[in-house]
Amino acid sequence: MEKDNKYFYCVVTDSKSKTTDKMKYVLTTFNVTKFPKEDLKTEVKELGKDKKIITVEFLVNDTESVKTYINSLKENNKFTEISKSDYKDFIISNKNLQKLYKLPILEKYLKFYKANL
Repeated sequence: MEKDNKYFYCVVTDSKSKTTDKMKYVLTTFNVTKFPKEDLKTEVKELGKDKKIITVEFLVNDTESVKTYINSLKENNKFTEISKSDYKDFIISNKNLQKLYKLPILEKYLKFYKANL
């Protein structure tokens, strides 16, 4: 992965699901309590016709920081009340995130992501 690119931790949910609000709350609270100096930005946007995407933007430009963040989320059991079938999460570069917003390639990207973990 490129070192000079911005990376995001993303969570995708169905637009009509209540999971989006729960996930954004969990992530925002987690960011403020566990990473107060990092100034992590969390946003929710529409992704296509029937999905929403929650993004956590990292100011550092490496995937290791994002992986550390994800491991910390898992270690702190932040998603225990949310069924894994209600969301998909992944790391993505800014360049690929912009493509994801413009093109209907979510499933294709998720296959690529899982194959390259």
